[in-house]
Amino acid sequence: MDKLVTQLSVAFKVDDPVSLLIEYSTSNKSEKTLRDLVESSSLMISDIIDDEFSTMDFHDALRKGFIAECRLPAHAHAYYLSLNGLMHYLELNDLDWRSPLILALQDKRLPELNIKLKKEERLFIFVLLMFGATNVDKALIVGSNEVKNRLYSFLQEIDAQNVLRRIFNEKDFNWGQGKKISWTKFLTEWIDLPKTGLYKKISKEGVDYFYLDLSTSRNIQILRTYLFDENTIDAVDRHILHDYIREKSNHIAFEVNIGYFIEPIRDDVLEKLLI
Repeated sequence: MDKLVTQLSVAFKVDDPVSLLIEYSTSNKSEKTLRDLVESSSLMISDIIDDEFSTMDFHDALRKGFIAECRLPAHAHAYYLSLNGLMHYLELNDLDWRSPLILALQDKRLPELNIKLKKEERLFIFVLLMFGATNVDKALIVGSNEVKNRLYSFLQEIDAQNVLRRIFNEKDFNWGQGKKISWTKFLTEWIDLPKTGLYKKISKEGVDYFYLDLSTSRNIQILRTYLFDENTIDAVDRHILHDYIREKSNHIAFEVNIGYFIEPIRDDVLEKLLI
């Protein structure tokens, strides 16, 4: 089977059989593209048979599914190495393929969650904290265009006060440009925030409900990690941030009229998150 392995390695542009197995097993190619690639590596039976791989070996491998006949007309009467055949080849040569393959499949199906919040996402998180939206029962409720306009203005006001930008050493927002022209457009900025599993948005009958799931100490700690792990924020600035959010939350109903009573964020949640 050496010749078929070599042919397939050239097709997949890899240097060793284990890497070939990983590429073969985890390829993002479409079924058609993958079949074209695999069958293009095929050989006629006369090219496969040699002193080390007899006609009997060939038919035995074909019967066991280690070798398969091509289905594409362009490669009629030719044969290629199946995935099962490649694994059999690796075992015959005492090559460890299980651990590398499992790690490759894990990385493909469940890659490491690398959260790096954009400044837009961070601003929105702190606004939700100001509104006390820390569980589903305290969600920020947004329905009418009037409320959306008020919230869009509030985002700009918080940014203009420069507390967050100074602490996180961030550049100015370009309000009125790109996706920063309205509340609805601003919410399309998200990349990593939804991946955290902490940010929730529920839509019912034209009304949106936004909140952070900070119902457990573990969730609070996870959000704290996302906010601060890649940012060097000293204790003084954390206290400033805490007092700023606390003050805003206490007076949020006077600053933004969104049509219902807003309960300020709980002290214990804010302290666990910021202090």
